[in-house]
Amino acid sequence: MQPAKIKDLCDIFALLWYSHEKPPELREKVIQFLSFKNIQEIIASIDESDYQKAGVQLNHTASEIKRVVEILG
Repeated sequence: MQPAKIKDLCDIFALLWYSHEKPPELREKVIQFLSFKNIQEIIASIDESDYQKAGVQLNHTASEIKRVVEILG
């Protein structure tokens, strides 16, 4: 993943992590802009090293970032 995409991953995590809305509500809002299939494809394209790099920036574990991002898919 390119540096800009790591930033995007960090942004997505932060939006999900700090949102006061419940995961099903967030998923419904995202699906207004991206299809569920598209979301799944995007999540599938993120590999372990991407989560590791984002983890360094966010001071969270790669597994925590992955868990939160996968709420959307």
